[in-house]
Amino acid sequence: MTLNKYSILFCTALLAASSTVGAASIEKGDKTLSVFGSLTFADDSDTLLFSGAFGQFMTDVLELQGQVMMISSDSDTYDYSLTGLGVNANYYLPGNNPDLVPYFGGGGQLIFSDFGGKSETDLGLNVQAGIKQFLNESTTINYQGMFITSDNYDATMLSVGLTIFLE
Repeated sequence: MTLNKYSILFCTALLAASSTVGAASIEKGDKTLSVFGSLTFADDSDTLLFSGAFGQFMTDVLELQGQVMMISSDSDTYDYSLTGLGVNANYYLPGNNPDLVPYFGGGGQLIFSDFGGKSETDLGLNVQAGIKQFLNESTTINYQGMFITSDNYDATMLSVGLTIFLE
C-alpha cells in the first residue's frame, strides 16, 4: 500500500511541475520515438514490460507508427514471455490547449508468445487512447490506455511513457 501512495504522489508532482509548459505543436513530417516501461514485483511473480514505437506524422493529426512490445514474467508456477511487432495509426485531436493533445488509434500486431514452454504465434488487434502532455517543443509525457486481443492473449495496459520528437 505504501508504494501505491508514493506512485500517486510522484504522478501528482510530475503533473504539477510540467503544468507551466510553453506552447508546442504537431506538424506533418514530425518523427517520434516513444518508450513505455514497467517492472512489477508481486507476491508470486515478477513482470517486465517494455514497449517502443517509431512514428511519423503523415498530416498534422495522423501519425503512423511501427511498434515493438516485450513482456516477460517469472512466477512461482510458470514463466511466460511475449513479443509483439506491429503497426498503429493514431489520430490526434488538438484543442484549445496545445500542451495537452488527446489521441486515439488502433493497429495490428504479430504476437509471439511462450506460456510455460508452449509457443504460439498469433495475429492481434489493438486499440489505444491517450494524451500527450508537452514538456517542451520536442518532449512529451504520454498517458495511454491500450487493449490488445488475439486468439491466445488479451490484455489491458495503462501506462505512462515518454515521446521525443526527432528533427
